[in-house]
Amino acid sequence: MRLLRFIVNIVLAVILLCAASFVLATGYGYVAADAWEYEEPIQADRAETWLQVNGQPVHLTVAGPETGPVMVFVHGSDVEGGLTFAGNIKALGLSGLRVIAIDFPGFGYSTRDTSLGYMAADQVRLLDQVLTTLGATQVTLVGFQRGCAVALGYALERSQNVKQIVLISPLVYHDARPLSDAAVSIPAVGKSLVWARNAGPLLGRSRRSGYADPTRFTDSLRETILSTTHISGTTSFQLTWMRDARKDSIAGLSDLGDLTMPVLILAGEQDKTSSAQEAEQLARTLADATLVKLPNTGYYVHQDAYSEVNQRLVQLGLHGIR
Repeated sequence: MRLLRFIVNIVLAVILLCAASFVLATGYGYVAADAWEYEEPIQADRAETWLQVNGQPVHLTVAGPETGPVMVFVHGSDVEGGLTFAGNIKALGLSGLRVIAIDFPGFGYSTRDTSLGYMAADQVRLLDQVLTTLGATQVTLVGFQRGCAVALGYALERSQNVKQIVLISPLVYHDARPLSDAAVSIPAVGKSLVWARNAGPLLGRSRRSGYADPTRFTDSLRETILSTTHISGTTSFQLTWMRDARKDSIAGLSDLGDLTMPVLILAGEQDKTSSAQEAEQLARTLADATLVKLPNTGYYVHQDAYSEVNQRLVQLGLHGIR
């Protein structure tokens, strides 16, 4: 009997300790989320390009000669937005390509105002606005993860303006929001969890699992990500997006087989996410698709194997997939 009481007391002590740790961690994250954000979207010391879209600042990273073939990068659901391609942009710009990487609202250095939208369908519309404003025609679209859905959605609406498409670790059929609405809907817990994943202790853990070589997630890359999370409204924007009950997808998924432009699909052989299956499905669905699986490469293909990806993109951008 004494042994049973002892075991019960130990179990209760463990439960109380876990509960206390959870409350403390949640409280810390809740407070840290507000203290962490102190910048406005536009900073004078940044030399990148800015556009005003419906009165809100949208950030672009641009490289390469103005007369070069245009390659447009479309990011996924990671908070740093277009800066996920930081290791690709400079090299491709030096090759003679005109490279444009967009930060959609809520990501990278762009506005945190939710009025411009945050669903993939909203980003298709915003991509159209940006490319129209820039006068960019006959573009090569390069999408990563959820950005692949945006690239394909734009191609369905503006096929005459898309020369070819590259899909990197595509997530087109699945909702690519990084956290479930159930988890983030708990008021204090949701706010703490979003901050922890974007800027706190869960950042490294969540990212390293996406690499075949975890050392690819460098201190420099971490600092790049963190620099975008200091913008006021980042956590609030992400919570609004992740709590939205609507399906985050584009229209016309059933029409993807009608696209006739060449599509290159890049996937990592060691990618364990649902993107690996989606790459196969898209290769079967798209009329002119080529699937390439890169060895010793995980989910973050463009970072894990950046040299090979850069070579392929330069060849493609200057000479075409064929």
